[in-house]
Amino acid sequence: MTGSTLGAGAGAGAGILGALPFIVLGYLMLVAAYRTRYHVAHAEGQRLFFMCAAAALLIAAFAVPLSRQVELAFLSNVLEAVFGSQAGYVETLLAAALVAAILVAVLNGIDAGRRRRSKRLDEADDGTWPWVFRSLASRNGSPMQRLMIRAEQDERLIALTLSSRKVYCGIVLKLSPAFRSDDQFIEIIPMFSTARDKDTLAFGERVEYPMFHWWRATRRREQLEDLRKNLGALVKDESQRAAIHAEVSKELDALEQRIRPIEAAIPNAAGLHGQSIRDWAKVIPLKLIESASIYDEESNRIWFTSAASESPPPDSPPTAP
Repeated sequence: MTGSTLGAGAGAGAGILGALPFIVLGYLMLVAAYRTRYHVAHAEGQRLFFMCAAAALLIAAFAVPLSRQVELAFLSNVLEAVFGSQAGYVETLLAAALVAAILVAVLNGIDAGRRRRSKRLDEADDGTWPWVFRSLASRNGSPMQRLMIRAEQDERLIALTLSSRKVYCGIVLKLSPAFRSDDQFIEIIPMFSTARDKDTLAFGERVEYPMFHWWRATRRREQLEDLRKNLGALVKDESQRAAIHAEVSKELDALEQRIRPIEAAIPNAAGLHGQSIRDWAKVIPLKLIESASIYDEESNRIWFTSAASESPPPDSPPTAP
């Protein structure tokens, strides 16, 4: 390779300018790699700059020896013809881009392998990046992030109180891929909604959404049917496969007993299967949420009612004075 790595006779200013593309490469590598993307999203100012500079040094540590040891005569001739004395620097920069791409592929491959090993048999796979974000945010995120991630992953009911005093209770359908700021949102399939009184903050009359129970049961049925169909490929041990098959069949029978009465009570229930559940979703900006909590109707009655207090549970309608 001919020419200096940063250009022949480059001064201090030229050296700084020559380092900028490597810093940009470092930033692009940090953003492309799932695990570092989370930390970049939460870094600002000097911290972000030093993270990019550290990534650039890592890339350069591999790229400089690579560009000196690997001689590609055709490429060197083309670069010298186009860039002249800067051909060596450009060749090193191309090697750095190759190194960054390889590092990203390795890091993301490791996370993809972890995702596959941790995935439950009946769990939908929504991609490696959402899984990495949720695994990091569930440990390092804000209390609101941790609560919503737990509600989404465990399919727990969540109650959201908005700044308008409107309350929605349901299942989290979708979180923003890296929800962290007030301009992002969540999608919720409501089981019921209500509102708080502006003076007493007591809950008003509940509005029920019967579609919720049908959707929840049919979605679980579809997951279990897919699991039973693919069980042979997922579980090799015959005795374990038979045990899982029996458990799945038992749950499917219970789901059918829940679904049939719901469909019998809905006119033209056959048309439900052609509808998208997203048509029933409520999209709620995070900036409108004042409080959130996991909701379990029976547990709430136990928590908010005691022998020493005759107060009604928080989900009951207000009583007349």
